[in-house]
Amino acid sequence: MKNVLITGAGSGLGRGTAIGLAKSGHRVFPTTHIWAQATDLLREGKELGLDDRLIVDKLDVLEMIDKMIEVIGADDGLYRNVWPPSIETLIKQVHERAWTLRTHSK
Repeated sequence: MKNVLITGAGSGLGRGTAIGLAKSGHRVFPTTHIWAQATDLLREGKELGLDDRLIVDKLDVLEMIDKMIEVIGADDGLYRNVWPPSIETLIKQVHERAWTLRTHSK
């Protein structure tokens, strides 16, 4: 079982990927920035009996970095269904925060 964080999981490909991975036994953290989408995905997960593997959250892009590192350790899996305007900056922030987290935990 892997832990997977999925951005842009409120609809379409991201939503389908989240549900499919949860059905396959993975623990999935689908995120969206719209409350109505998060609520709807949470409801569907419960109806499908996936509420223990589909942990839905409403996050903005910067919160997603911290959530990924906190919950899945930055190494298991990340499926970015949406990209922020400056992806280079986001990648740099992820690496810096992961490095800081690992260095302080030793």
